[in-house]
Amino acid sequence: MKPVTAPSAGGTQCLRHTGDDWRVLSTGMSLNACVQALYAGTCVRPGEAQYGRWGDTTLRLVPRRVEQSNDNTRFRTLAEQDRNCQFTGMN
Repeated sequence: MKPVTAPSAGGTQCLRHTGDDWRVLSTGMSLNACVQALYAGTCVRPGEAQYGRWGDTTLRLVPRRVEQSNDNTRFRTLAEQDRNCQFTGMN
């Protein structure tokens, strides 16, 4: 699931995976801002996941948390999601 993108002049790209394609949400965004842009207000059900990328880091929304991975194999928790599908600890 590696995106094919042009080099970014503005900094780190934030991308959303949409089925068969990657869509650039922004360039030059912080990791926290990218997570908020991708997943704030969005909850997934058990067994579901949504994917995004921040630079070379894969982001995965699973029930109640966002995980990150540098190799698309080993994911670790980045942020917990509250009952309102928000990330109150991230600005």
